[in-house]
Amino acid sequence: MAKLFNLARMSTATTGTGAITLGSAISGFLSFADAGVSNADVVTYAISDGSSSEIGRGTYTSSGTTLSRDTILASTNSGSAISLSGTAQVIITGSANDFYERDGRKNYIVNPGMRVSQENGASSGTASGYYPVDQFSVVHSQDGTLTSAQVASATPGGSTHRTRVTVTTADASLSASQYALIYHPIEGRRVADLRFGGSSAKDVVVRFGWKSPAGTYAVCLSNQDDNRTYVREFTISGGDANADTVQTVTFPGDTSGTWDSDNTLSMQLRWTLATGSTFQTTANAWQASEYYGTSSTSNGIGTISNVFELFDVGMYADPDSTGIAPEFELPHNDHDVRECMDYYEKTTSLAAYAATIDINNTVRGIGFTYKSEKRDTASLSVTVSGGSWVTTSSNKENFYGYINIGDTTSTVYVTSWIANSRM
Repeated sequence: MAKLFNLARMSTATTGTGAITLGSAISGFLSFADAGVSNADVVTYAISDGSSSEIGRGTYTSSGTTLSRDTILASTNSGSAISLSGTAQVIITGSANDFYERDGRKNYIVNPGMRVSQENGASSGTASGYYPVDQFSVVHSQDGTLTSAQVASATPGGSTHRTRVTVTTADASLSASQYALIYHPIEGRRVADLRFGGSSAKDVVVRFGWKSPAGTYAVCLSNQDDNRTYVREFTISGGDANADTVQTVTFPGDTSGTWDSDNTLSMQLRWTLATGSTFQTTANAWQASEYYGTSSTSNGIGTISNVFELFDVGMYADPDSTGIAPEFELPHNDHDVRECMDYYEKTTSLAAYAATIDINNTVRGIGFTYKSEKRDTASLSVTVSGGSWVTTSSNKENFYGYINIGDTTSTVYVTSWIANSRM
């Protein structure tokens, strides 16, 4: 997110469309430095140059007093950089994008800080489909062993946790149909406003924290049927290997295909650690099939002890196609918990007597209300002591059933239940 500063307005003798060397403060205004701009600050600038003007995002460098022109938001040159005459003025200002971000851009991701892990807590797992944290699973088909878990490790965005995948047994040679992914499903009601599948489809920008060995990896966006897929690559250089990085990729709104907008699966976001040739395609274009990467995607699971970490995930609408993501904002923890419970709710150590209703001499009836309404009718797993559970009725708000206890003198408790409404 760009920073704002007051009364910063300077001259420039720069010509052309490149970076700007700043001159002196315009009379009655302040230089960037005097206004409080620090080295490497990203600001929104405006240029006034006769009948030409431009607004964009740039990075200030105190040594040499320069301002880059990283992103042009709008200009009188059809959205491209204007050619400076040598007598322009440069101003720090606010754009519509800045105010949109500060009003709170909707993050479409559930559990973006990965603090909620109802099913598995801090326990690790190796099975494909294992959920180290709520709404993020590790999905793979390969000949090695991948161990995934939620780990307590502070992130740049302020979260206390992240998802970690460790290669405990390597698969150095993937077959054509093998792969290893971190997977996040998104419900149609959450993304209906993106209007995918029609002429009004909005671009999206995905910002995420990533830590891994050096290599080329991929982020893929697909519809619920896996017949519309867009693959973006990102590269971790040797200097950034095994260090926290922030990655940003963009996806143009898809005007084709079917993208559900109800309470079922609509979008699938995948981070690709490795993929065989069956799921490789050309990057940066919508494709009409299921793909996870390209021929350039590294085999990240080919070396034992490789570690991958994903954290601070945000997906945002980008209606102006700027390619700029806001800074990650960590939601309140209770907000994350409630959203996660729309899809999965686990309750343990209950002390609920199964004697609410005496149906007959062998069973006791009892009902429970969910803390959060489920996406859809949930599948149930109920554990009792001293008897067995039979579900008679369930919906998105609650469930009811009875416990077979054999006689009226038994003391029976419901000890735990799980309601699973994942997609």
